[in-house]
Amino acid sequence: MEDPCPNLARLYLPLLANAQPLVRRQACMILLGTYGNRALTYVRRLIDDVDPQVRQNARLALLAIAEVTELGVTFQPFRGMYAQCLGRMRVYIDQREIQAQGWVQADHGRAGWQKVQGMFAFLIHSGRRGATREAIGNAVWGGPFSANSLSRTFTTLRQTLVKNCGPTFVEQALMMSDDYCILDPAYYHTDMQLFEHTFDAAVRLEHESGLELAAPIYSQAMHLYGGPYMADVPRGSGWSQQRRDHLMNSFMIAAERMAEHTYSQRQYKQCIAICTAALDTDEAADEIIVWLIRAYAEEGRQAEIEQLYRRYARSLRIDLYDPVDHQDPVVQVYQSLGRIRTMKNSSQ
Repeated sequence: MEDPCPNLARLYLPLLANAQPLVRRQACMILLGTYGNRALTYVRRLIDDVDPQVRQNARLALLAIAEVTELGVTFQPFRGMYAQCLGRMRVYIDQREIQAQGWVQADHGRAGWQKVQGMFAFLIHSGRRGATREAIGNAVWGGPFSANSLSRTFTTLRQTLVKNCGPTFVEQALMMSDDYCILDPAYYHTDMQLFEHTFDAAVRLEHESGLELAAPIYSQAMHLYGGPYMADVPRGSGWSQQRRDHLMNSFMIAAERMAEHTYSQRQYKQCIAICTAALDTDEAADEIIVWLIRAYAEEGRQAEIEQLYRRYARSLRIDLYDPVDHQDPVVQVYQSLGRIRTMKNSSQ
């Protein structure tokens, strides 16, 4: 299984090699803020990549990092835990993914792998604040649970981590008491951390320097969003929904900012592609639909505009005879384009 951490560094090479100093600085701060000095190792390992463009960008990236830091390069490979939480949850120890069968006891005990993975996911979700055993039980079972079932699942989780990470890692990272449990975030990384750092950096950069400079960072945030938070983990009592909604909203904001940027640059096909991808996440996102209608209009794709508008009006039960619905931004831009079209036809 390919190591996911250098692959994440690979995604950042274009930003680290960007011609704009502010973009390079933001990308550098994101990587170092997420991975610390190990980020340098990930980039350094790409100098020997088979792709010559990747090799060149890796060298430029190291120069960019040298511009804003005084850190020395470390050549020790990362050994630890990495969890992909956006989309289907996947957990890597060093360079190996823990498969479904890796979450069950060697003696085929009764703690099912989904419960063990669910417990691990909830500890990741709880972060450094940790959780009580009762909260963990409610989250994993979504209802009544027995002390014996909870204890068996804890035991299986510990055995899984010892088998894959070693007893020293578990001693340091997994803190368990009679009533409390913490999986220390200092001992693992997640794609969610990187997404949040990237999105926050884009928002700050736009506020300080404008959308044009922030656009590459927003684009990177969109690329990092792999789907709904912990999509395949049973959610029991709904513990992940608030974080899931927050992350999805951040993705949609990034998409809207990129749609505006590409439209303003007259990159209408790219704007359409961005909006279409975003609507796969939220098909009723009005700000995205507004930019998509405008981009379709610039491309002369009237049939797509009509189809998109009818679908939107039907899903939200828009009443064109209701003055309140006339305030809807999608209705307004559709009607505005209709008036422009009518004026053009009458002038011919």
